Amino acid sequence: MSLVAVTAEPGGDEAVLQRLADRGVTNLEFPVKSDPNHDLLVKDAGDIYTLKHHEWEVSGPYEMVQPAVVVIDSEGHTIKECTWSWKTMGFQNGQAVEDKVAYEGNEYPLVVFRPVISDLVASVKERRPVKLAPAKF
Repeated sequence: MSLVAVTAEPGGDEAVLQRLADRGVTNLEFPVKSDPNHDLLVKDAGDIYTLKHHEWEVSGPYEMVQPAVVVIDSEGHTIKECTWSWKTMGFQNGQAVEDKVAYEGNEYPLVVFRPVISDLVASVKERRPVKLAPAKF
């Protein structure tokens, strides 16, 4: 099993790694790819991506891809059970049906939920959705 982090942030792989290092994120155990043209978006994952135009003072405007996790097998096919994005939560037939999620007795806005990365490998091995929790900002 291997992991690659892909961002739509422009500037190239090294520029993205430098921006991460500037925020204290170093020594990653996986490659990080800059993909401003969205060439690496997994096409057979379905309509899971949320694209948003982002005016960014760091390197100029670009089409940001909101958070998503796509797992592909060794043949390049999406493992649907392991796919996550905001569009896989709170949406039915492309329409928002909820904007809050109950979690441990509290309600949180849908958009603060993220995969629990420590559960990612286990979820892939078990072919189940990754656990989710509200992000800590």
